[in-house]
Amino acid sequence: ALVVVGAALLGRERLTRGRVQALALSTFGIVLVLVAGELSTIDLLGVVAAVASACLYAGYVLVSDRVVAERDPLLVSAQVVTGAALCFLVYGVGTGSIDLALSAEAWVATLSLAILSTVVPILAFLKGMQLVGVGTATILSTAEPVVTVGLALIVLGESLAPVQIVGGAFVLAALALLARVPSAHEPALVAARPAPAREVREPAAAG
Repeated sequence: ALVVVGAALLGRERLTRGRVQALALSTFGIVLVLVAGELSTIDLLGVVAAVASACLYAGYVLVSDRVVAERDPLLVSAQVVTGAALCFLVYGVGTGSIDLALSAEAWVATLSLAILSTVVPILAFLKGMQLVGVGTATILSTAEPVVTVGLALIVLGESLAPVQIVGGAFVLAALALLARVPSAHEPALVAARPAPAREVREPAAAG
């Protein structure tokens, strides 16, 4: 929600009625999926940390949207992942909390998580953002919690509360609405500002 609103306020994307409806459906669905049965154990510090994380991530996405408009998403994702790895390495060495004495099985699991669950998703999101826009990519990515819960149900045998199933249905409905109504065919509630024209410099005459 923060990314979609931020992109509209910055004039990068059109805020249409269909997009607002899809955003509302997906947000409500995620709330149902994530907080079902946990309302009595909400921790205030956890809420503050979650809100701060959401704001920081929204800023990261909006900045990334501007960067991938001019650079290859593969290069940007490589820079993001490398920077994050270096930060964790410095923190681990500085605090003495890093432990590289892992078994071969643990290394395989670690590398699989790093590549399949970190590098590939970051690259895919940045490329998707370049192709369909930051707002649409962000709304589509709200399917992540639903997919996670679904995999927990299938792979780990966990049970779902009825309210979580309803929440998943809301998210899927949002994705269907987003695919059915292209934003280009809707009147904008908040219009995107036109991209500034690039300055064309005449080559200097020889002599």
